[in-house]
Order: sequence, then C-alpha cells, then structure tokens
Amino acid sequence: IESDLPPSASVGAGTCVGRNVRLGEHCVIGQGCVIGDDVVIGASSTLHGNVSVYPGCRIGSRAIIHSGAVIGADGFGFAREPDGAWIKIPQIGRVVIGDDVEIGAGTTIDRGALEDTVIEDGVKLDNQIQIGHNVRLGPHTQNPHCTTLHGSTRRHRFGPPDDRRRRQCFRRHARHQIHSAAGNLYGRHALRGASGLAQERLPPAPA
Repeated sequence: IESDLPPSASVGAGTCVGRNVRLGEHCVIGQGCVIGDDVVIGASSTLHGNVSVYPGCRIGSRAIIHSGAVIGADGFGFAREPDGAWIKIPQIGRVVIGDDVEIGAGTTIDRGALEDTVIEDGVKLDNQIQIGHNVRLGPHTQNPHCTTLHGSTRRHRFGPPDDRRRRQCFRRHARHQIHSAAGNLYGRHALRGASGLAQERLPPAPA
C-alpha cells in the first residue's frame, strides 16, 4: 500500500494499492485487488476480491464491483502498416464511473483511446460484459450478461417506466446475442433484452 487511506476504509489481504490513490470513507476493498496509481474511489464503494482498476480511473460513491472485473485495460486499437503489420495505438483516456453503479463479475471496461469511457450514475451491468473504448452509458441504463458494446457506442438515459410497448417490441424482435456495431446510438427509451442484436440506430422515442 503506497497511499494514505482513511481509517474507515477496509483493505483485504494481498491487495496492492498504488501511489496517489484516494479512497472515500467506508470503502471496502476485497482480497487480491489491484488499484493502480492515481485512482479515485468514492465513499462507501465496495470492490470484491480480485478486481483490477488501472491507473487514473475514477469510480464514484456507493459503487459495487464484483470479483474479477477489470476497469481501465487498453481498448482494442491498432493501425495497419503498409507491410501488413499492426501497430498499437496508445490508449490515453480513462474510465470514469458515476455514483450508484453496479458492475458484475468478470466484466471488463476498456479505457478510452483519446476521450474517456464513461459509465454514468446508476448504471447496472451484469456478469461477463465487454465494454469497448470510448463507450458512454447514460444514467440508469443496464446491460444483461455476456453482451458486448463495441467502441464509441452511446446509450441514452433509460426512459420512463410507462414506455412498455417500445421496450417489449424491441425485445420481441431481438433474436441473436447482442453485439452492437461501433458507433451505434440507442434511443433514450431503449432497453435491450438478452439475446438481442443491435444493428442500426434507434431514433429517440417521443418525450
């Protein structure tokens, strides 16, 4: 542990905490976690065992991150050379996670290439989800298990609970595992159920 932590924080055995890390009051960090340099984690957040948070990432208050999640690994970015070789593009953005977010076991969220990957307040992510670089998930959206959001995907704020027909229609016509194309934009009332394939932009629903 290379940072000063508040007395109310709990850090499990075998956890590594880098330099200039800031933990809020009453944080709980489970066994075997790795917290990189310059990470900020808000008050009353819980990281279960073996979570990795790469340097510079931000996690808000009251977050729950389950075992095996990886926050801030490099996004999949490569450029092709004339001879066919692949050159790695540096991924210099961060992952910024809001308040009251829950992230399931084994989920990975890549850091941004230039801008940050942003998970806004109240987002709920199930187990084994892949979030690509520069994705932005709006407040109170959710994703079911084993889904993939490719780089630069955007999802708007989840809509009001009375918008049931639109959500049911979307689920009824979604028949394959979700793999969103890069750059897709989802309407603010869209909820994708398990086994859905997002192939085109959805217009925002009427306000």
